[in-house]
Amino acid sequence: MDLQKLLDDGIITKDTFEWLVPLWQQEVDDLREVQDARNSNHLFSIPTAEETETNNNDGDEDGLMLSKETIHNLEGITFSFWMDVGSTGHGNRLWHSSIAMCLYLKRNCQEWTVSQSSSSPSSSSTWRSLELGAGTALPSLYLGHLLSQENTFSPCFLHITDGKQYRNVRQILYSVSKQPSNILQRSLFRVSPHNWGESVEIEEDESTSFLVRECQGQYNSYDLILVSDCIYNPQYHKDLLKTIAATLRLPHNGCSGGKAVITFSLHGNTPDQDIWNFIDNTIPGLHYGDWRLTATPVDYKLSTLLQQPQVVEGRQGWDMEEIMKDMGLWTAHIEPKRWFSYLYEVTWVNKDRNS
Repeated sequence: MDLQKLLDDGIITKDTFEWLVPLWQQEVDDLREVQDARNSNHLFSIPTAEETETNNNDGDEDGLMLSKETIHNLEGITFSFWMDVGSTGHGNRLWHSSIAMCLYLKRNCQEWTVSQSSSSPSSSSTWRSLELGAGTALPSLYLGHLLSQENTFSPCFLHITDGKQYRNVRQILYSVSKQPSNILQRSLFRVSPHNWGESVEIEEDESTSFLVRECQGQYNSYDLILVSDCIYNPQYHKDLLKTIAATLRLPHNGCSGGKAVITFSLHGNTPDQDIWNFIDNTIPGLHYGDWRLTATPVDYKLSTLLQQPQVVEGRQGWDMEEIMKDMGLWTAHIEPKRWFSYLYEVTWVNKDRNS
């Protein structure tokens, strides 16, 4: 992975480049030390040329191991991404709510590409999406492939962020850099680290936040925000919402504003009510000027791959177990109700409007 080329191509900014370079160099130096020790000790086996070539094809670049994963024919699209076993938290797992997000994007993409390109109130015609807590960045990569099929859509900006953890961000950069050239030419991808809630206050003139500088002072400038399986820990709910509120486009001159899409499953690590409290109370409790946020459940059929949403304990969700089996992505030992994914659209409404 060539960091300088990523900078030259605009996939990372100078700020992100300067953050990455010393961390990248340290990892390379550490690897070289391990390899030197291996070469001087007969107890370690040295991989053959054939083994090295095989590893490199799977993403083992300079010994920095990533595994290649391919999603086959997801609503007509096949694409690959890479996962780093050293990335933190849930970042190196593929969760079924990410697949549910992709199906949502497929169903709605054409509508956005027609309406948003003509009604965006920004100074340019660029349509902008932002993924928060991206992990493998599966939804944004899928969205890039969808947009490449839309001939009428104006230039688009796909911004992918994850926590300020080096290997998490490097994992995403590798996946982006390996996408087909026609995908990278159709959309401008941007990757940057961002810890939720960090220095995104609208009144701040200067900030150390990567996201603020990426927005170049254009707060509330994103038409679509993707949040896939990121609300399992209530400790971060307020910070996540703070970032959404600072970046989601406000209604303006007859335009309805942006939309944040939140997909999630109930992981069971916290009482389910903690998650529903975020949806039912925390989101509507956020006000900005004449506006407040509201969360509306998605209750229509997402695709031919899924049945109509089912009611589970009073909430409408999609049972993702069979589709994950069909895609070869099934995981054992998951409680049946944890296979359900829920989708909510978060938008700005007049704060005086009744729920």
